[in-house]
Amino acid sequence: MDGFGGYVNTRMAENVLLDIEVRRKCWEDTVKRAPHYNGKISIHKSDSHKHKSAEKTDNAKCHVTDMDALNLCKQLIAKSRTTLLINHSCYTNKGGGVDTGNNSIEAEICRRSNYRKALKRVENENYPLKPGTLIYTKDVTVFKDADYRTLDETFNLDILSITLPNRPSTIIQDNKELYEMDMHYDVTLKTIQKALHIAYKCNYNVVVFNQLRFSNKHPQDAFLGLIKKCINESGIKYVFIVMSSGDESSPDFEEQRLLWIKYCRNVDNVATQHKNCEEPKRVEIKQHHARRHRDLSKRLGDNYNVEDVNDERNYKSYMDIYKKVESRNDSSEDSEDLDDLDESEETDDSDDSSEASGSVEESEYESD
Repeated sequence: MDGFGGYVNTRMAENVLLDIEVRRKCWEDTVKRAPHYNGKISIHKSDSHKHKSAEKTDNAKCHVTDMDALNLCKQLIAKSRTTLLINHSCYTNKGGGVDTGNNSIEAEICRRSNYRKALKRVENENYPLKPGTLIYTKDVTVFKDADYRTLDETFNLDILSITLPNRPSTIIQDNKELYEMDMHYDVTLKTIQKALHIAYKCNYNVVVFNQLRFSNKHPQDAFLGLIKKCINESGIKYVFIVMSSGDESSPDFEEQRLLWIKYCRNVDNVATQHKNCEEPKRVEIKQHHARRHRDLSKRLGDNYNVEDVNDERNYKSYMDIYKKVESRNDSSEDSEDLDDLDESEETDDSDDSSEASGSVEESEYESD
C-alpha cells in the first residue's frame, strides 16, 4: 500500500511540475510578445442594478458546447457576430496566478492574450474583488491557441469578468442541490443579470459563458435554474455555455457527464443532438472502472492495489491527467456547433456585423 502510494505521489509531483513549467514558459513568452493594450476597461457593481426584463419576442437560442471558449469566440467573430465572453474573475489577484503557472480560467486567458496588461489598469484598491463586481474589458487581443501556438491571425475580443460568491454553502432539498443562504443566491442572480444587461445594452448578439459554475462550485440545480432565468429575460439573441462533456481519463468523468447531460437537456434549445450526450448507463460506468483497473494492473504489476486505485485522488495522479493533452477541438469538430446556430437563423441578420456599441456608466479606466 505504502509502495503504491509513494509511486503515485512521485508521479503526481512530476506531472504537476511539468505542467506548471509548460504554463510558465508560455507565460514568459506571452509577456515578451503581448501587444500593448489600447482598449477601455470599466468596473461595475451588481448591487446598483435594478433589474427589468428586456423586451423580447422569443427566448434566446442557447447552445451547450465543449469547445475551447477562445476558439469558439474566434469563429463567431469571423462570422461577424458581435461576441461577449463572460468569464469568472479571480477575486484575489489580477491574472489568476498566471505568473506562477496556475491553471485558473483567468490565467489561461492571460497566457493567450494581452488581458493581463488590461487588468493592470484596474486600481489595486479594488482587490480582493467583492462578489458582485464586474470588470468589462474591450478589445483584448488574443494571439495564441489552446496549445499555446501563435495564431495565424490575431483577433480582438470583449471580455466581461464577473465575481461570484466563492464556494457558497449548499443544501439538498427534494433531491436538488440548492443555495443554503439566500444572500448567495441573490448576489449570484443580480451579478449575472447585470452582466447580461451590459451585453444587451451594448448590442452584443452572442454571449459566451465560460465555465462559470465550475470555477467556484455553486450548487448544480440552483445555478442551472438561475442561468435559465437570466438568459430568458436578457433579450440576447444567442448564448453559448462552455463546459466539459466528460473527460474519460478524469476521476470526475461520471460527474462531468451527468452535469453535461443535465445542461444539454434543460438549457440547450438549438442542437438536435450532442456528441456524448446519451444517458450514461451503469454498464458504461462499470466498463470505465474496469479499464482503469486493467491499465494500472498492467503497468504496476506487484505494486497494483485495487483499494488504492479506487482512491480517486491517487487514480487522478497516476493517470497523468495533468499533462498537456492533444486538443479534441480541431477546426472540423468545432464548426459543427456553429452550424447549429446558423441553421437556427431566419431573420434579423442586418445588424449582426455591426460593432458592439452603447455605453455603460460607472468607473472607467482608459488606456494611456
